[in-house]
Amino acid sequence: MDCTHTLACSQYTGIQRYVRRTVRHAAAQLGTRQVGLVVADSRGRWTSRACLPAHALEGLGALALEGPAGGQAVLDETTHVLLADRFWHTGQWEALAQLLQSRARITVVVYDLLSLRQPKWFAPGVGERFRRYLQQVLPRAQQVVCLSQVVARDLQDWVGEQGLQAPLATVVTPGHRIWQGAPVAPPALPKDWRDGSRPFVLQVGTIEPRKNHALTLAALRMLWDQGSKLGALFLGQRGWLMDPFMEELSRLPQWQRQLLWLSECTDAQLDWCYRHAAAVFYPSANEGYGLPLAEAAGTGTPVIASDTAVHREVVRRLGKGAPVQLCQPLAQDMAQALQQALAGRHGAPGGGAVREWNVATASLLEAIGLSTAPAQRPPQTV
Repeated sequence: MDCTHTLACSQYTGIQRYVRRTVRHAAAQLGTRQVGLVVADSRGRWTSRACLPAHALEGLGALALEGPAGGQAVLDETTHVLLADRFWHTGQWEALAQLLQSRARITVVVYDLLSLRQPKWFAPGVGERFRRYLQQVLPRAQQVVCLSQVVARDLQDWVGEQGLQAPLATVVTPGHRIWQGAPVAPPALPKDWRDGSRPFVLQVGTIEPRKNHALTLAALRMLWDQGSKLGALFLGQRGWLMDPFMEELSRLPQWQRQLLWLSECTDAQLDWCYRHAAAVFYPSANEGYGLPLAEAAGTGTPVIASDTAVHREVVRRLGKGAPVQLCQPLAQDMAQALQQALAGRHGAPGGGAVREWNVATASLLEAIGLSTAPAQRPPQTV
């Protein structure tokens, strides 16, 4: 599994979480001798790694693998390379060319095409790098995996537009379980938030244009103008093209009192936030899947999300018990949905279906032709 970007950066957002959980569960199901990590460098070399280092936010220990460490990776007909990391951000094009010229079998995970469809949402150059990556890897890949049917259809359309030859994508949805242990409240939250005496709403995701934090803020301000003491927590790293919005936040009278921002927290703390929030906002303009929507709904907390095609698909997959209300991207509609959630009139008890990461990984391995032995499947605590 390519981990070039994940191991080079300290981030722990959606793709890094997907990569880390998939490596762990694949190793548990196939055996640590059959799963390895590879990292590319600027000289066109692929190096094997025998350890997935621990990440403090994941809350799990390092994963030891039985393959070679530090040596040149073997890329022959016995090797199956899973490209699921953000390789297009690394700039290691010479190494990519070497992989594509090898005899290794390649499966590529395509999360979304948003940087191609809506480049205004992204920093300059991201879409062009991603286009270059897809144009090179898709014709060479034996298999393509997407996390939603919406993205699979969009990818098929784009491949046709580009005149490329590529395999039809297989849809394998990710796991939704955040944490198996006891949830832990982030210590940075005020005491009245932690003890439940002041309700708060939550939005999870990098602060970047398409996540629509401004829409959440507009809905909240409607309630605050009516005298509501409701708290709000933005949880996610500061992203790109959002300097004016962050300046606006800092000038609000509610800033650092009713409105808080945490750039990161552990999985145990994220689980606590989902479970103790009065509601979760997810007004994203578009997604490849929308993992926070599924994660929050699985805890039974009401979710107020934008009415998009991919969110409708996720809600269908979660089942009838999912406490999700899909809204038009209007502050008034979202404020009204929030008021209903606070009054306890929205959603069904119990939450939506929770997809375990071991099940998701087993489905992925089966889809790409790697069988697993039931006795080797990971315990639920991983």
